[in-house]
Amino acid sequence: MRMNRTGLLAAALCAALLLSGGPSNAADGDFPIYFENSKLIVKVQSINRTSYLPLTDVAAFMGLPYTDALALETLTVRSGGSRLVATKNSALISLNDQIILLPSPILRENNKWLGPVEFLSQGLARLTGTEFRYRPGTSRIFAGDVEAPELVMNAQSLGPITRLTIRSSAAVSGELLRDERNNRATLILNQAPLDALRERVFEYERKRHEALLADWDRLDSCGSFVVDTSEPPERNLHIVFTDVRALAAVRFRSFMRDVRRIGRPVEELAQALDVERSSLSQYIAEQYVSLCRSLDPAVVRLRPRRRVLVHKNAFDDFV
Repeated sequence: MRMNRTGLLAAALCAALLLSGGPSNAADGDFPIYFENSKLIVKVQSINRTSYLPLTDVAAFMGLPYTDALALETLTVRSGGSRLVATKNSALISLNDQIILLPSPILRENNKWLGPVEFLSQGLARLTGTEFRYRPGTSRIFAGDVEAPELVMNAQSLGPITRLTIRSSAAVSGELLRDERNNRATLILNQAPLDALRERVFEYERKRHEALLADWDRLDSCGSFVVDTSEPPERNLHIVFTDVRALAAVRFRSFMRDVRRIGRPVEELAQALDVERSSLSQYIAEQYVSLCRSLDPAVVRLRPRRRVLVHKNAFDDFV
């Protein structure tokens, strides 16, 4: 299990043991785009055997400003100081005046801008830095650090019996429903209890943070670590202090000189981080197994509604 990745699994999978019919059309109906903490469902249109997505819906969901220039027949999406321009009935898009060729043209129908999946993976990805991953033939896209466990099915006929083998890269719980009248069976695979696991991990990290602060203060090392996180052309330094005495030893007017005076080897910090990463990975694996054994995924926990109360005169001075 990789850190900083969120595993996604379909909430339920229905598999008939007596398989029949042709392949499904992935270009019809709803098309989900999975982000790290949210999901956007758009309507996909199949035009000339190409799946087209509503581009402005995706841009609005990501909080990207865009301009629909009717006279110029162009759509411009912006992020920071960069801009992505698409033209009606053209497969050429430009990112900061750099031309990108898409396999299918951009369309504008019924007052909606439509584009192939590659507009996201080749255009929006370069504009925003968010990676969009799409497997041809499927009806979903994963954005950013989102990952989906691999699910493989194999049906084998053994005379009057059909055996279905399912392999999953993540732990799942299954329920088999039999329909004797129609000679069918439905296997429902439930998603893992990620919400409960996330809460346990957050609590673990909070406690470890407090314990580490206390431990380093007791060591009284009075040191600093300077970690170079530069990415050309920008130069960035990440400075970590060991304890409160180290903070007191640094003055603002001579900040960098004082930091280097009490500097310690970066390898010491890297070793401590490796220990914490290993402990966190082990904790996540143990808690995941525990939750899969103890929780019923069919039970959905109720969540309280959150409200923010603001006095009616609170913004009187902001005029």
